Amino acid sequence: MKKLVTILAILLVQIVQAQEPIALNQITIKGSSNLNNFKLLYPKSQSIKSENSISLDNAAQYNFKIPINDFEAMNRLFHSNFCNLLKAHQFPFIEVQVPLSYINYLRNDIEIKHLDAIVSMAGVEKNTQVSINSFKEDTARVSGEMKLKLSDFKLETPEKIFGLIKVHNEVIINFNINL
Repeated sequence: MKKLVTILAILLVQIVQAQEPIALNQITIKGSSNLNNFKLLYPKSQSIKSENSISLDNAAQYNFKIPINDFEAMNRLFHSNFCNLLKAHQFPFIEVQVPLSYINYLRNDIEIKHLDAIVSMAGVEKNTQVSINSFKEDTARVSGEMKLKLSDFKLETPEKIFGLIKVHNEVIINFNINL
């Protein structure tokens, strides 16, 4: 009887936690070219609330839709090139799906170093592994890093000035999640 009550209590906690949105914030996208490094920042004053859903295999997950046009770049031309590269007019969001089970591990102080996520850019989905660090202050927070190749999303690395400036294929997305 005690085991049944314990199992029901755990299920109830997971159901309640599944209803709570989490916030994704402090997002940066870093990359480089043959001339210099670049960084795009998502405004610090904004955070992205998750939406909950059930995937086809009945796994609960958190979904984040990050508006591409909201990123801040070093200048307008760079911002425009970034939006064109990611086809923001056709696909206005970078979408990230994280299984609820990983978030529950973190909420319950179970240490994990990586989690699997699905990232969608320019209409192409890719399974990727995210490196994470978790820490607690007033609330639990997770910082993470995703290394992505533009070619994995069928994006051609931009070249400017007749090929003299070439953007490298890998970008790194850093973020924080408030649980």
